[in-house]
Amino acid sequence: MASAIIALLAAMLFPVLLSARSSANQSVCLSHFHQVELAQLLYTDDYDSRFTPVDYTPGVPSTSRTDRTWVQLLLPYSPSFSTFLCPADQDGFHPEVTFDQDLVPGDLFSRYYQASQRVDEGFNYMALSPIVRTGRIWTADPRSSDQVQDPSGTMMYVDSTWSVDRNGNPLGGGNWLVEPPCRYLSTSAGLIDEFSADGRSFGNIYTVGNGWTGFGTGTRPYGGAWPRHFERMNIVRVDGSATSISAGSLATGCTVLRDWAGSLDPSENNIWTITNDSGSR
Repeated sequence: MASAIIALLAAMLFPVLLSARSSANQSVCLSHFHQVELAQLLYTDDYDSRFTPVDYTPGVPSTSRTDRTWVQLLLPYSPSFSTFLCPADQDGFHPEVTFDQDLVPGDLFSRYYQASQRVDEGFNYMALSPIVRTGRIWTADPRSSDQVQDPSGTMMYVDSTWSVDRNGNPLGGGNWLVEPPCRYLSTSAGLIDEFSADGRSFGNIYTVGNGWTGFGTGTRPYGGAWPRHFERMNIVRVDGSATSISAGSLATGCTVLRDWAGSLDPSENNIWTITNDSGSR
Protein backbone atom coordinates (compact mmCIF):
# COMPACT_ATOMS: atom_id res chain seq x y z
CA MET A 1 0.00 0.00 0.00
CA ALA A 2 2.78 2.43 0.97
CA SER A 3 4.65 1.84 -2.29
CA ALA A 4 1.46 2.45 -4.26
CA ILE A 5 0.91 5.75 -2.45
CA ILE A 6 4.51 6.79 -3.10
CA ALA A 7 4.15 5.90 -6.76
CA LEU A 8 0.94 7.91 -6.99
CA LEU A 9 2.53 10.95 -5.31
CA ALA A 10 5.54 10.70 -7.60
CA ALA A 11 3.28 10.62 -10.64
CA MET A 12 1.45 13.70 -9.36
CA LEU A 13 4.60 15.64 -8.47
CA PHE A 14 6.66 14.84 -11.57
CA PRO A 15 4.83 17.28 -13.90
CA VAL A 16 5.07 19.99 -11.24
CA LEU A 17 8.81 19.46 -10.82
CA LEU A 18 9.30 19.34 -14.58
CA SER A 19 7.41 22.61 -15.00
CA ALA A 20 9.45 24.24 -12.22
CA ARG A 21 12.72 23.16 -13.84
CA SER A 22 11.55 24.41 -17.23
CA SER A 23 10.59 27.75 -15.72
CA ALA A 24 13.99 28.02 -14.05
CA ASN A 25 15.75 27.19 -17.34
CA GLN A 26 13.74 29.87 -19.12
CA SER A 27 14.67 32.47 -16.49
CA VAL A 28 18.37 31.61 -16.72
CA CYS A 29 18.17 31.67 -20.51
CA LEU A 30 16.52 35.09 -20.45
CA SER A 31 19.27 36.34 -18.14
CA HIS A 32 21.86 35.09 -20.63
CA PHE A 33 20.09 36.98 -23.41
CA HIS A 34 20.40 40.16 -21.35
CA GLN A 35 24.11 39.55 -20.83
CA VAL A 36 24.78 38.94 -24.52
CA GLU A 37 22.83 42.08 -25.43
CA LEU A 38 24.93 44.02 -22.91
CA ALA A 39 28.10 42.59 -24.46
CA GLN A 40 26.88 43.75 -27.87
CA LEU A 41 26.21 47.21 -26.43
CA LEU A 42 29.74 47.41 -25.02
CA TYR A 43 31.12 46.30 -28.37
CA THR A 44 29.17 48.96 -30.28
CA ASP A 45 30.48 51.59 -27.86
CA ASP A 46 34.03 50.58 -28.81
CA TYR A 47 33.41 50.34 -32.57
CA ASP A 48 31.69 53.56 -33.66
CA SER A 49 28.19 52.31 -32.78
CA ARG A 50 28.51 49.40 -35.23
CA PHE A 51 27.14 45.97 -34.43
CA THR A 52 29.47 42.99 -34.63
CA PRO A 53 30.13 41.58 -38.09
CA VAL A 54 28.83 38.04 -38.55
CA ASP A 55 32.43 36.94 -39.01
CA TYR A 56 35.70 38.15 -40.52
CA THR A 57 35.58 36.13 -43.74
CA PRO A 58 31.92 35.69 -44.74
CA GLY A 59 30.86 33.70 -47.76
CA VAL A 60 34.11 31.75 -48.12
CA PRO A 61 35.51 28.58 -46.54
CA SER A 62 37.19 29.61 -43.30
CA THR A 63 39.08 28.04 -40.44
CA SER A 64 39.44 28.82 -36.76
CA ARG A 65 42.89 30.25 -37.49
CA THR A 66 41.72 32.81 -40.07
CA ASP A 67 38.23 33.70 -38.89
CA ARG A 68 36.31 34.95 -35.85
CA THR A 69 32.54 34.81 -35.41
CA TRP A 70 30.36 37.43 -33.74
CA VAL A 71 30.27 35.19 -30.69
CA GLN A 72 34.04 35.15 -30.41
CA LEU A 73 34.13 38.94 -30.87
CA LEU A 74 31.79 39.33 -27.90
CA LEU A 75 33.62 36.89 -25.63
CA PRO A 76 35.92 39.61 -24.18
CA TYR A 77 32.79 41.49 -23.09
CA SER A 78 31.07 38.41 -21.62
CA PRO A 79 31.49 36.51 -18.33
CA SER A 80 32.17 33.20 -20.13
CA PHE A 81 31.23 31.10 -23.13
CA SER A 82 28.36 29.59 -21.14
CA THR A 83 26.59 32.97 -21.39
CA PHE A 84 25.80 32.08 -24.99
CA LEU A 85 24.12 28.80 -24.03
CA CYS A 86 20.60 28.09 -22.82
CA PRO A 87 20.20 25.42 -20.10
CA ALA A 88 17.06 24.19 -21.90
CA ASP A 89 19.31 23.13 -24.80
CA GLN A 90 20.18 19.53 -23.98
CA ASP A 91 21.39 18.58 -27.46
CA GLY A 92 24.16 21.13 -27.79
CA PHE A 93 27.55 21.12 -29.45
CA HIS A 94 29.37 22.83 -26.60
CA PRO A 95 33.00 22.85 -25.45
CA GLU A 96 34.08 23.07 -21.85
CA VAL A 97 33.67 26.63 -20.62
CA THR A 98 37.35 27.02 -19.80
CA PHE A 99 39.96 28.17 -22.29
CA ASP A 100 42.88 26.32 -20.74
CA GLN A 101 44.86 24.10 -23.12
CA ASP A 102 46.33 22.18 -20.19
CA LEU A 103 42.87 21.22 -18.96
CA VAL A 104 41.23 20.70 -22.35
CA PRO A 105 43.46 18.84 -24.81
CA GLY A 106 42.98 18.99 -28.55
CA ASP A 107 42.50 21.80 -31.05
CA LEU A 108 40.71 24.18 -28.70
CA PHE A 109 40.59 27.04 -31.22
CA SER A 110 38.77 24.85 -33.71
CA ARG A 111 36.35 23.56 -31.07
CA TYR A 112 35.44 27.08 -29.92
CA TYR A 113 35.06 28.25 -33.50
CA GLN A 114 32.63 25.43 -34.28
CA ALA A 115 30.81 25.80 -30.97
CA SER A 116 30.40 29.55 -31.54
CA GLN A 117 28.16 28.69 -34.50
CA ARG A 118 25.97 26.47 -32.28
CA VAL A 119 25.13 29.03 -29.59
CA ASP A 120 21.50 29.40 -28.56
CA GLU A 121 21.16 33.13 -29.22
CA GLY A 122 20.36 33.43 -32.92
CA PHE A 123 21.54 36.79 -34.32
CA ASN A 124 19.14 38.81 -36.50
CA TYR A 125 22.05 39.43 -38.83
CA MET A 126 20.24 40.37 -42.07
CA ALA A 127 18.88 43.49 -40.38
CA LEU A 128 21.74 44.37 -38.04
CA SER A 129 24.86 43.07 -39.76
CA PRO A 130 24.22 42.03 -43.38
CA ILE A 131 26.83 40.33 -45.57
CA VAL A 132 27.08 41.99 -48.96
CA ARG A 133 28.91 41.34 -52.21
CA THR A 134 30.93 43.75 -54.31
CA GLY A 135 32.08 41.98 -57.46
CA ARG A 136 33.06 38.54 -56.24
CA ILE A 137 33.99 39.57 -52.73
CA TRP A 138 31.65 39.10 -49.78
CA THR A 139 32.18 41.47 -46.86
CA ALA A 140 30.53 42.16 -43.54
CA ASP A 141 28.60 45.43 -43.44
CA PRO A 142 27.50 45.96 -39.83
CA ARG A 143 24.87 48.62 -39.37
CA SER A 144 25.08 51.43 -36.88
CA SER A 145 22.76 51.37 -33.89
CA ASP A 146 21.65 54.84 -35.04
CA GLN A 147 20.10 53.23 -38.13
CA VAL A 148 17.64 51.24 -36.03
CA GLN A 149 14.52 53.41 -36.11
CA ASP A 150 12.66 51.52 -33.40
CA PRO A 151 15.07 49.82 -30.96
CA SER A 152 12.19 48.63 -28.76
CA GLY A 153 10.55 46.95 -31.75
CA THR A 154 13.60 45.38 -33.42
CA MET A 155 14.78 41.93 -32.41
CA MET A 156 18.48 41.33 -31.85
CA TYR A 157 18.59 37.70 -30.63
CA VAL A 158 16.11 34.84 -30.39
CA ASP A 159 16.21 31.24 -29.12
CA SER A 160 17.47 29.05 -31.96
CA THR A 161 18.27 25.52 -33.09
CA TRP A 162 20.84 24.17 -35.52
CA SER A 163 18.40 21.70 -37.02
CA VAL A 164 15.53 19.37 -36.17
CA ASP A 165 15.23 15.61 -36.56
CA ARG A 166 12.56 13.77 -38.52
CA ASN A 167 10.28 13.87 -35.47
CA GLY A 168 10.56 17.64 -35.20
CA ASN A 169 12.87 17.69 -32.18
CA PRO A 170 15.75 20.20 -31.94
CA LEU A 171 19.10 18.76 -32.95
CA GLY A 172 22.73 19.86 -32.80
CA GLY A 173 22.57 22.81 -30.43
CA GLY A 174 21.59 26.38 -31.26
CA ASN A 175 22.11 28.43 -34.39
CA TRP A 176 24.26 31.56 -34.35
CA LEU A 177 22.26 33.13 -37.23
CA VAL A 178 18.54 33.34 -37.88
CA GLU A 179 16.68 34.60 -40.95
CA PRO A 180 13.34 36.42 -41.40
CA PRO A 181 10.15 34.84 -42.77
CA CYS A 182 9.68 37.52 -45.44
CA ARG A 183 11.59 40.52 -46.74
CA TYR A 184 9.62 42.41 -49.40
CA LEU A 185 7.40 45.37 -48.54
CA SER A 186 4.56 46.24 -50.91
CA THR A 187 4.37 49.96 -51.64
CA SER A 188 2.77 52.15 -54.30
CA ALA A 189 6.18 52.23 -55.99
CA GLY A 190 6.42 48.44 -56.06
CA LEU A 191 8.24 45.89 -53.91
CA ILE A 192 10.99 47.15 -51.62
CA ASP A 193 13.50 44.73 -50.12
CA GLU A 194 13.71 45.60 -46.42
CA PHE A 195 17.07 43.81 -46.26
CA SER A 196 18.57 45.37 -49.36
CA ALA A 197 21.58 46.73 -47.46
CA ASP A 198 21.41 50.22 -48.91
CA GLY A 199 20.21 49.43 -52.40
CA ARG A 200 22.10 46.26 -53.28
CA SER A 201 20.20 43.68 -55.32
CA PHE A 202 18.84 40.43 -53.90
CA GLY A 203 21.71 38.34 -55.25
CA ASN A 204 24.27 40.57 -53.55
CA ILE A 205 22.87 39.98 -50.05
CA TYR A 206 24.28 36.81 -48.50
CA THR A 207 21.88 34.35 -46.85
CA VAL A 208 22.86 31.29 -44.86
CA GLY A 209 19.92 29.19 -46.03
CA ASN A 210 18.06 28.65 -42.75
CA GLY A 211 14.93 29.56 -44.65
CA TRP A 212 11.23 29.23 -43.94
CA THR A 213 10.37 26.04 -45.79
CA GLY A 214 6.78 26.17 -44.59
CA PHE A 215 5.74 27.43 -41.18
CA GLY A 216 7.23 25.16 -38.54
CA THR A 217 8.47 22.50 -40.99
CA GLY A 218 11.72 21.60 -42.71
CA THR A 219 15.17 21.02 -41.28
CA ARG A 220 15.42 24.57 -39.93
CA PRO A 221 11.89 25.83 -39.26
CA TYR A 222 11.28 29.43 -38.25
CA GLY A 223 14.47 30.52 -40.02
CA GLY A 224 16.61 28.81 -37.39
CA ALA A 225 14.65 30.15 -34.40
CA TRP A 226 13.11 27.63 -32.01
CA PRO A 227 10.53 27.64 -29.17
CA ARG A 228 12.49 26.02 -26.34
CA HIS A 229 10.26 27.17 -23.50
CA PHE A 230 6.66 25.93 -23.23
CA GLU A 231 6.24 26.38 -27.00
CA ARG A 232 7.60 29.91 -26.65
CA MET A 233 10.99 31.48 -27.31
CA ASN A 234 13.03 34.17 -25.62
CA ILE A 235 14.00 37.28 -27.54
CA VAL A 236 15.96 40.39 -26.68
CA ARG A 237 15.47 43.63 -28.59
CA VAL A 238 17.99 46.28 -29.56
CA ASP A 239 16.91 48.47 -26.62
CA GLY A 240 17.76 45.63 -24.22
CA SER A 241 14.22 44.59 -23.37
CA ALA A 242 13.81 40.82 -23.20
CA THR A 243 10.65 38.76 -23.22
CA SER A 244 9.11 35.47 -24.29
CA ILE A 245 7.00 35.21 -27.46
CA SER A 246 5.17 32.51 -29.37
CA ALA A 247 6.68 31.06 -32.53
CA GLY A 248 3.80 32.50 -34.51
CA SER A 249 4.71 36.01 -33.37
CA LEU A 250 7.89 35.82 -35.44
CA ALA A 251 5.73 36.09 -38.53
CA THR A 252 3.67 39.10 -37.41
CA GLY A 253 3.32 41.42 -40.39
CA CYS A 254 4.46 38.72 -42.84
CA THR A 255 2.84 36.58 -45.46
CA VAL A 256 4.95 33.46 -45.10
CA LEU A 257 5.74 31.77 -48.41
CA ARG A 258 8.66 29.67 -49.60
CA ASP A 259 11.85 31.48 -50.68
CA TRP A 260 10.65 34.88 -49.41
CA ALA A 261 7.86 35.01 -51.97
CA GLY A 262 5.59 36.52 -49.32
CA SER A 263 5.46 40.17 -48.35
CA LEU A 264 5.62 42.52 -45.37
CA ASP A 265 2.61 44.48 -44.19
CA PRO A 266 3.61 48.12 -43.45
CA SER A 267 0.66 48.50 -41.07
CA GLU A 268 2.11 45.93 -38.64
CA ASN A 269 5.32 46.03 -36.66
CA ASN A 270 7.75 43.37 -37.86
CA ILE A 271 10.46 42.61 -35.30
CA TRP A 272 13.01 41.54 -37.94
CA THR A 273 13.44 44.92 -39.66
CA ILE A 274 15.19 48.11 -38.57
CA THR A 275 12.56 50.37 -40.13
CA ASN A 276 9.21 51.33 -38.65
CA ASP A 277 7.52 52.89 -41.67
CA SER A 278 6.80 52.08 -45.30
CA GLY A 279 10.31 50.97 -46.09
CA SER A 280 12.24 54.25 -46.21
CA ARG A 281 15.73 54.22 -44.70
